[in-house]
Amino acid sequence: MVAVLGFKNLTGHPEAAWLSTALAEMLSTELAAGGQLLILPGEAVARARADLALPESDSFSGETLGRIRRRLGCGFVLTGSYLVGRPRAGAVSLRLDLRLQDVARGSTIEANAQEGTEAELTTLVVRSGQVLRARLGATAPSPRARAGSVGALPTHTDAAR
Repeated sequence: MVAVLGFKNLTGHPEAAWLSTALAEMLSTELAAGGQLLILPGEAVARARADLALPESDSFSGETLGRIRRRLGCGFVLTGSYLVGRPRAGAVSLRLDLRLQDVARGSTIEANAQEGTEAELTTLVVRSGQVLRARLGATAPSPRARAGSVGALPTHTDAAR
């Protein structure tokens, strides 16, 4: 069971804040593809974040992970950060730094970085999902499940926003 806790906006610009929610939703959809991983509902995660007064962070200490485990009953949390660069040649650069943490051990078991442009957001999410799914021991989804999960992801950043 995985809780997607959200992503820290390293840019600090309010106009990039939408990415935290978009990434959480898109990665939840991507990881759930194929039905091998149970992803906690966003509402349950949001309530736990508020109840535990979790700060916006790109990773959590062992103690905090223990509190999350007791509250949500999950085995892993996915969190991280993103950085939006200045537009160059009509493209806005985007870097995703994701951390998959084992709540029982209190450690990071996967740190993954993906770079591209804001327009490639869906591609970055799919690539990240492949790495994370493999690290969690889940096989790649069937072509039919893959088509369904990719079809559920927005094709344009305006739709994700």
